[in-house]
Amino acid sequence: MNRWLAGAEGPNIFQVMTRTVDIVSARLTAVRLCETPPALLIEPRVGGIGHLEFHRVEEAMVAGYDAATRALARWPGP
Repeated sequence: MNRWLAGAEGPNIFQVMTRTVDIVSARLTAVRLCETPPALLIEPRVGGIGHLEFHRVEEAMVAGYDAATRALARWPGP
């Protein structure tokens, strides 16, 4: 089998490409946040949830709710 698809000795090509997109996206987001800071930034802790892990939706929703609660507690308002 093709070594890029086998996954026996490390990440396969799809995992590498997904991670690459994640890194580029994070860099672009950081630049945009510096250029135009938001009034309120909500950052849920979902780094351990993969793009295709739909079975973890409840966990992601709880993380989003918790992050929104923390952000709103620190927000001085409009």
